[in-house]
Amino acid sequence: AAGAALALGAGSRGAETQATGGRKRYAIVGTGSRSSMYRSAIHGAYKEHAELVGVCDTNAGRLALAHGMARDEALRGAIAVLPLPFARHSSILQPRIARPIGLVIDSGPAGLVVVTQGPSAEALALNVPLDHRVGDVPTLLVAPRDAADLLNAAVRGDRATLWIEGVPVMSRSANLIARRPGNGRTIIVTTPLSGWTAGAGERGSGIAAFLRLAGLLATRHREADLMFVGLVGHERENAGGARFMTAHAPAPDAVRLWIHIGANFAARDWHEVSDTLLAPLPAADAQRYILVNPDWLDTIRPALRGLPGMEMPYPAIAENATGEARQFLAQGYTRFITNFGAHRLHHAATDLPAAVDAASLEATWAGWSRAVLALLDGPAAR
Repeated sequence: AAGAALALGAGSRGAETQATGGRKRYAIVGTGSRSSMYRSAIHGAYKEHAELVGVCDTNAGRLALAHGMARDEALRGAIAVLPLPFARHSSILQPRIARPIGLVIDSGPAGLVVVTQGPSAEALALNVPLDHRVGDVPTLLVAPRDAADLLNAAVRGDRATLWIEGVPVMSRSANLIARRPGNGRTIIVTTPLSGWTAGAGERGSGIAAFLRLAGLLATRHREADLMFVGLVGHERENAGGARFMTAHAPAPDAVRLWIHIGANFAARDWHEVSDTLLAPLPAADAQRYILVNPDWLDTIRPALRGLPGMEMPYPAIAENATGEARQFLAQGYTRFITNFGAHRLHHAATDLPAAVDAASLEATWAGWSRAVLALLDGPAAR
């Protein structure tokens, strides 16, 4: 438990003042080019009467204010309440998350409450490396719909105690590798198996494609050398992918085609009726991407026509990729095709079977599998 005064972190919403012990506490929001003027006044001429406890801006001014807040130790010993910008959040390493969390941790808070604002209005789990320093600070993720009282308390500078129940446990897990020896270079198919939640849309739709592809390739390419790999530790920033790379992956020139099935293969799309209500649609979420060897883009485009998001494939280079795909591409695996994305319930507890539309999953499989076969029968024929 961490007991301390609450204070707003970088990226907070709301601008109020509260007299405390003769000093006013300021949270500055959206001041744009005037941010330096306000900061100079609070930490200069009025430093005996004012205290900066929170800033929020979408431009460089926000970062300048946040730097000043960290340097002036406004959060030291406090429970920092940090609302993230609205997004389909996934990883603590994403710049829009890493930057403000890093600044807050630098200021030495007693605890950290992160408000993950996104289309589901839920608390969103964040991928984090095992050795990330956020593990040294008691940290709680909170849904925006549950955060109003916390934010108000932070603006007032209320005293509070942060209790997080549970015991950290280290456990072991292993990648699953299935191999059918055959002729020629290896066809590799990989997909993550793990998830923070049920992950029906994020993970389940891709695992369905992974299993179906195993049957298709086993019968369609009877003489091919096949390797199917289920990767663990994705949420620990692709730990299983890194292990497979170092221990089991063939050399790049020994790979005929590497097919990596990432998140959001075919998750359902939703109407955003209100801030807290989503209405299901009989369609796939278009926030998904296909990357393929740049020389093969024209080969797969016809097969992907009409698939939201996937119908616009991009060159498979490390700078365009995320997750395990970035790892693999960075190691020189160019005979490569991958998909990834983040649907509206990405990393939310409600990513349940209703997050997948069966007809959309079937349509995605039909087009995507045609694209894979076009590669295996064409530029990746051997």
